[in-house]
Amino acid sequence: PAPAPAVEKRPETARRPDGTPVGAIPLRALVVDDSPTIRTQLTATLQRCGLDVLSAEDGESALARAQSAVLDLVLLDVVMPGMNGYELCRAIRALPTGRHLPVVMLTSRSSPFDRARGALAGCDTYLVKPVTLKDFYAVVDKSLKKRFSADEIAARGYRPPNM
Repeated sequence: PAPAPAVEKRPETARRPDGTPVGAIPLRALVVDDSPTIRTQLTATLQRCGLDVLSAEDGESALARAQSAVLDLVLLDVVMPGMNGYELCRAIRALPTGRHLPVVMLTSRSSPFDRARGALAGCDTYLVKPVTLKDFYAVVDKSLKKRFSADEIAARGYRPPNM
């Protein structure tokens, strides 16, 4: 009998200790808040989920980052000096890369008027501070899964917490 044809095997994908493939580009979030404490807290929380995080203290520097970096998620405050969160959200939406970028407003402003302004500015989700970790993680998870497949975000290192 003739030998069976050789079956080509795919090389194993090299993986990091956390299980993510080597060479996978991590998901990247931009955190925008004028409070250094809030920026630090949000950065640490997102990094625990495997995201790469950039931060900005005001709308102008955030817009510059959004224009120069590849982003997968933006979390922004509404009340900031200079450009407020509503203006920043509209400016991000006007960018070629900003049309489908998930934008989450995380703010202390809770009136129906403020929520309507957020929706009109183009935000995907409007969260009112203080936010529980469970609600925060749920919004991050939903925002990323709206844009990417579960397999793609897992391959890019996203690790949603078990809450």
